[in-house]
Amino acid sequence: MTAKVKAQPLRALSDAGPVSRMYRKYLGRASLTILAVVILSAYLLPLLYMAMTAFQQPGQSSTPGAPFYPAKPQTAIYQGQEYPIYTVTIDGVQRELMLVEKGREQSTFVDPNDASATLIPKLRGAVRLAHTALPSFAARWLAHEGHGWSSIRGAAHVFDGFTVLLNLEQSPHPENRVTLSAQRDSLGVPLPALHWEWRADDHRRLARLRAMACIGLNAVGAVTVDTAVRVDPNAHHHAGTTRMHDDPTRGVTDRHGRVHGADNLFVAGASNFPTAGFANPVLTIVALTVRLARYLSSM
Repeated sequence: MTAKVKAQPLRALSDAGPVSRMYRKYLGRASLTILAVVILSAYLLPLLYMAMTAFQQPGQSSTPGAPFYPAKPQTAIYQGQEYPIYTVTIDGVQRELMLVEKGREQSTFVDPNDASATLIPKLRGAVRLAHTALPSFAARWLAHEGHGWSSIRGAAHVFDGFTVLLNLEQSPHPENRVTLSAQRDSLGVPLPALHWEWRADDHRRLARLRAMACIGLNAVGAVTVDTAVRVDPNAHHHAGTTRMHDDPTRGVTDRHGRVHGADNLFVAGASNFPTAGFANPVLTIVALTVRLARYLSSM
């Protein structure tokens, strides 16, 4: 037995009926709303951008990686001075560094977290690649080559080595000194002139220290010595210009900081140091100042 069934054509939702009319009405309203939003955005977004940039800090719009909204630039203290922080890409890794010396061909940057560090971890290639691939705001959540590496879980899978920085004391040298120059300030006072450089004996001690450090480090892993790295002048502190010594021919002040040949003139600071040392001098300066204060109060 064969039966013939006539197929009924499917009707679109927009053909007829109350549901289709309501659908068309809301679809038209939504289309008009979207069109109005697009038109208003085309006019208002440039105005919003102008308003945001008008309140930006000086130089913010030309600083790479700076936010588009008004924000005060990040700064950090290095050797008693405040320096701006910039996002710098080094070996494929984005790092936030202080710009301590700006130059046309070469600038000097210092890591605010590692300004006094001597052991800096080196990221593995995969982590470096992630720093390069991700935007800066996301890369900040990754491990960095800075302090706190020992607290990271699985640090051995993140870092594959360390950079060891050698801090070396520079010996006093008669030619390293401060003199009065021919230039004068607005009051006619001669300006100081700094004469300073690393001497041959300092470089010999540095080479000896590198060799001794390599002997110990070779026992735990491979060591690569970068002899091309120059001494960083930003890691030094001026000292010794009023060196203390009991002999007036070998020092400017005595052991208490009193200037030779004067009864009521005392000096306290890094200029009293017979030798500069290799670390930051602030604590020693404070100790000498407290020592001098106690000496003066007992007189």
